[in-house]
Amino acid sequence: MLGEPYAEQIEDWKNLLKKILTQNIMLFWYPKTLDFEGGGYHLNHDIEGKPLGKGPKMIVTQFRMLWYFSKLYNSGWAGRETLEAAEHGFSFLCDKMWDKEHGGFFWEVDFQGNVRKDFKSMYGQGFALYGLSEYIIASKSGEAAELARELFDLMEKHAYDWKYNGYREFFARNWSIPERDVMTYIAPSVEFKTMNTHLHLLEPFTTYYEVTKDPIVEQRLTELILILSNTVVRMHSGACTDLHSWEWKPLAFHGEHRVSYGII
Repeated sequence: MLGEPYAEQIEDWKNLLKKILTQNIMLFWYPKTLDFEGGGYHLNHDIEGKPLGKGPKMIVTQFRMLWYFSKLYNSGWAGRETLEAAEHGFSFLCDKMWDKEHGGFFWEVDFQGNVRKDFKSMYGQGFALYGLSEYIIASKSGEAAELARELFDLMEKHAYDWKYNGYREFFARNWSIPERDVMTYIAPSVEFKTMNTHLHLLEPFTTYYEVTKDPIVEQRLTELILILSNTVVRMHSGACTDLHSWEWKPLAFHGEHRVSYGII
């Protein structure tokens, strides 16, 4: 077998990674990130991990925590306490970050859940679907399953590009295209499609397909794989162009083509 000459070293690496997870990462995030006053998760820390007080709560980081606690429970690395931590976050996200009028999740709320930034970004909605999908596996929650289905349907209705495939990425609160062009958190224009957003849609669509086995989700996932492996990759450099037009033409920004070997 390929690993046999390195079996001892591989075992050492496994033990080191296990130690980092159980004695460092898990101890940092639980239980101190649970916000029992405002709901959701405390994620306002300095570079050394010291809390900086009450801060805003943003869709990507809140749903990453929902995913994290759900994944810990699903993988068997932690027990019931992490499922309860995920349930705690899910309640906040449903009550405070879900737009009950137009659907989808707000980009950012304050410490208590009052809306600060109400636009809809596919980058953020993707992380929402990712966290929800992992939470469905952990909790078997029918409420979470219904919410995930509603979110996916909104993506299909408002963001999916039926002509060129992929997704429009930035919307006003009511899922309309903004009346004037603006720089988003992901791109310098609402008119652009980005490798970054579409790369991160692979994660939620993969997990959501595992949950639903929905053929439409499978089709969209296949399209994303083709886009990312055949369209955004610059074969001569081995890197990916980040910015594209609706029809997937690579775009320069300030006269330069920005390429990346992967954006997290």
